[in-house]
Amino acid sequence: MNDAYSIVCPIEPTDPRRTLELDSVAFQKFRGYGLVPDESLSALEQARPLALVALAMPDGVEDRVRAVADLWMWDYVFDEHFFDGGLMQGNPAAACNLVRPLLHLFECPEYAQPAPGSWEAALQGICKKMESLCGPGELTHWASVTRDMFVAFAFGVSFGQGEARPGFRDTLRLRMDTTGSKSFLSLGPYMNGFALSDRELAIPEVKAANQACSVLLALDNDLLSYDREKALEKGVMVNTVEALATQEGICANEAAERIIIARNQTMALYLRLRHTLEQKASREVVGYLDTMGNWVRAALDWSLATLRYRSFADQASFGSRLHLVDTGPELLDLAQGGSIWWWDLPGVKSLNPQPTPSANRAPASAGERFQLRH
Repeated sequence: MNDAYSIVCPIEPTDPRRTLELDSVAFQKFRGYGLVPDESLSALEQARPLALVALAMPDGVEDRVRAVADLWMWDYVFDEHFFDGGLMQGNPAAACNLVRPLLHLFECPEYAQPAPGSWEAALQGICKKMESLCGPGELTHWASVTRDMFVAFAFGVSFGQGEARPGFRDTLRLRMDTTGSKSFLSLGPYMNGFALSDRELAIPEVKAANQACSVLLALDNDLLSYDREKALEKGVMVNTVEALATQEGICANEAAERIIIARNQTMALYLRLRHTLEQKASREVVGYLDTMGNWVRAALDWSLATLRYRSFADQASFGSRLHLVDTGPELLDLAQGGSIWWWDLPGVKSLNPQPTPSANRAPASAGERFQLRH
């Protein structure tokens, strides 16, 4: 039976026997860069971060999956070293200067000339390897959303600098970028060995499914990593649970319960979108949506098992009570009309109360609101 801490995911889990062993090779390559102390990598290795990629892409083209594993490894350690490690804390300018040279790599990798032995040089090598395995322009969409991810890292550092703390919805929008979900979801076709056209990516249901899965990955990460972040974060937590608790003046456990309602509705929305597209879309589009679901399920299975989060379990926290429920989609009835966007879900709307209009001024007319000023 479902309860307040049930994370619903009817997506079939991947059989680990079908997955590649990626961690050992990826860590060996990263050690060769000499970017962080070996003891730091040894601690990270216990979390087996590449197991997530292996679970998410059991049917991917092997050399492409291994190239993406190297990218995941770089992203994982970069985030852990600079942002989770607190080196950027309270210094948005330093964060901007850190990510700025990386942005050029995604615009034109062959033009950038990073210093040997730098983070940029390591990333350039990974990007060139990925490009060598595909056709021209195949990674253009990925490069665009990944640039957004790095900019979001800098935004995240400045997020809590103002007097007013950002609320749930603004925090979620940022987390959809800083988790890297959009970046790695966009690599699904690449790893499976096919490409999607701009027209296919622009199908409203495809865009909505991508958004829904980004929301799922962000919320699941914030729920499952909350105890770890609470113990280690030195400044303002960029976490949707913390944001809602602060916004509403409630405890984290109550915030988590309310977020889980919205999260489970978002899962139902993704399943409905996938079912809709199965009836009319191409095999490649359907495969893209299946890959999105695999990422969500893999992230849950990995997060519930990894020592990265389990070692910080707090028995007084909601984190110790989170559990996965493999219920059927029929038990996830949205009962909310035909919208395809996550922000229209009842659970999400309840987390974002609309501000009341000012008593001193009536709302502007449509003509006044949109009149051009010269």
